[in-house]
Amino acid sequence: MTKTRRLLMTAAATSCLVAAGGCYHYYVNGGNVFPVLMAAETAASVNSEISDETERRRKCSQLVKQFKEKNGAPCVVVAVTKDSNLVYSKGFGYADVENCVRAHPHTVIRIASISKPITCLIAAKLWEEGKLDVDKPISAYLPPDVPALKYKGKPTVITTRQLMAHTSGIRHYKETIDENCQANSNEHLHSEKSYKDSSCGEFYINRTFRTTRDALSLFLNDELLFEPGKGYLYSTFGYTMLSAVLEKASKDTPFPKLLTELFRRMDMNETYLDVNDAIVPYRAKYYLRDANKRLVNVPYVDVSYKYGGGGILSNVYDLCKLGNNLIASYQDCNDGTRKLLKASTMRNQVWATQSNPERCPHRDLFFDQDFDVTYGLGWNLCFDKKKELRYVYHTGGAVGATSCLLIVPPEKDAPKETASGIVVAVLCNAQDVGDIVKFSYNIARIYDDNVTEI
Repeated sequence: MTKTRRLLMTAAATSCLVAAGGCYHYYVNGGNVFPVLMAAETAASVNSEISDETERRRKCSQLVKQFKEKNGAPCVVVAVTKDSNLVYSKGFGYADVENCVRAHPHTVIRIASISKPITCLIAAKLWEEGKLDVDKPISAYLPPDVPALKYKGKPTVITTRQLMAHTSGIRHYKETIDENCQANSNEHLHSEKSYKDSSCGEFYINRTFRTTRDALSLFLNDELLFEPGKGYLYSTFGYTMLSAVLEKASKDTPFPKLLTELFRRMDMNETYLDVNDAIVPYRAKYYLRDANKRLVNVPYVDVSYKYGGGGILSNVYDLCKLGNNLIASYQDCNDGTRKLLKASTMRNQVWATQSNPERCPHRDLFFDQDFDVTYGLGWNLCFDKKKELRYVYHTGGAVGATSCLLIVPPEKDAPKETASGIVVAVLCNAQDVGDIVKFSYNIARIYDDNVTEI
């Protein structure tokens, strides 16, 4: 029987079954397809599940459309997995406005600071392998020509853990830079809420740095903003320093190579370094709204100075792969997943509180529900009253892009046979898109009965 003939017979049989109010599955034998009517109870259950799933997808699409319209983003791409299964994925709007190229789940966009938790995974793996001591002074891993950073004129001791937890005292972006991409030394930014990255000159650096060591020159001569371990300041440059440490801990492996090796190891085959002259399939164009709210192209930038803190491209499918691998590691799942890290590493290091930001920009979002927001090794962590980990997330803001990866981890005593939990990945090709954590949270809420809408 030809394939066309089988399909026609299947369609005809399906029509009869639907007309009869039944539900069916297919039995295949010898190349022939036989629709088989299910029992009434089974049919009712399946129809109910299909109806529920359709309603969830409808709600997701409605939320995405509202979010896109509210922010004026050219495109918004979302993917959701539940228990490691893809349950929703869709792109809305245009990846390239000028050429009318529509967005889809394979669209590749800057993930910005979601690069930070990825960098921390490299550190965690080196720690597991005994190649890196995260509590040892970073001077043990840095080239001899890298001087100790100073606080109030005195050399300090910084650890790798402090770099990952933003407690090193290394500054973040400054407002203005000179023609040599050097920041003005008298313009320090102390508060998480006192500025946006997009208002800072260093955010728009367009000079290529050939090595991580070269990139350190941006801040090596600047004083620390506080004594290491005595405060919290979110710092992309801290992750540039972390990249240099990881290079030495891995026997002088260039940091870009460490990243690409991790991508391949985690089967993230549509994730890349943000290199301008590379040919990247499905790469989006980037936009922002000017002072008159007009959509314009963003300026040219070069992120070679911050691959570890904000220099990665990806799509929502690969970000979901990342989230599910971490869930499998955290859950110690034995479903055959090639887990990157041990459960003990995830629970006691990566997704364990390392610092407590006083001014976490998303703290108010969760405080109304009695959550405590802390910072782990590269991740924002949300704990409930019982000190149980409820949500894990990181956002990203790049030139022309905004991102969020939110994970609802399983309970600690969840069965190990199959991975549990929810992953929501969101990418936009617009700068300074607002409320992306709240949006991601409400997408997760659709698939989690324990989450209430905010």
